[in-house]
Amino acid sequence: MAPVLGPLLSSDLWELVCAHPYLLASVLSVSASHLAHSTPDPAHHRVAQRALLSTALETFRPALAQPLNPQNADALVMTSMLLNNLAFSDVETPDPLKSWVFSDRKDRLDWLSLQMGIKLLLVAASSLRRESLLQPMYGASDDGSGRFSGTATVVEVPWHWDKLARQVDERIGAVGRGNADIDERYPCQEAIRVLAAVRGLYPSAENVFMYVQFIRPLDSRFVRLLYDRDEGALWMFGFWLGLMVEGPNSGIGGYLSAPLSPHAQENVMFVLLIVTRGGRW
Repeated sequence: MAPVLGPLLSSDLWELVCAHPYLLASVLSVSASHLAHSTPDPAHHRVAQRALLSTALETFRPALAQPLNPQNADALVMTSMLLNNLAFSDVETPDPLKSWVFSDRKDRLDWLSLQMGIKLLLVAASSLRRESLLQPMYGASDDGSGRFSGTATVVEVPWHWDKLARQVDERIGAVGRGNADIDERYPCQEAIRVLAAVRGLYPSAENVFMYVQFIRPLDSRFVRLLYDRDEGALWMFGFWLGLMVEGPNSGIGGYLSAPLSPHAQENVMFVLLIVTRGGRW
């Protein structure tokens, strides 16, 4: 267990879990997913995972419609994060050749769209953050310099990365204007700043919340480019996921656990395909 996560495992937090059925079902579903990955015969654990996930979603949707308050904000944020984790790790096959990168299924990136959806909830809950039990998580999302939260004035970005991000942002602009209230004007330029900062981080579980800041500025328009197999968007996303799973059984890859690795593998594979074509980035 990463040291930064230790304070999250407080009695207050467990009381929060037990007080909200959707959060409890989400925790149990993640536990079943972990057991399914860790046992030779995962079938009955998969059944439990899907049943508990169904229960979590059934109770989570009406809870989202309720006004946010100090009693439910943490539970909703935690549940959203756990559901994202489950969606991200729910890979039917570890074969990269059968991944969404090469698929034409209309729902092939639903798991990523769900990751983007948490932004609305985090923005809505930001005014309640001072009283949050998740303060250790929020505090671990930056290093004090503002490089990962987007408040730093200077982050050294390779010139060719910056050029790539500007080009992808132009294509994002052509997709649409996005939500002016929460979406970044230049999402890829902000994401590439985070990527440049992440590249210098040691791949450890203590840094995982800074790693995931890469997703913060991105929105549904970026997902649209991935659907269209935009090479620039795929390079950025694949490079980040490659850093996330760096190291076979250690670092962030070890913390996130192996069920998350196939999505990273398929993106890294696409990056390798780009490189073998003469990789411009």
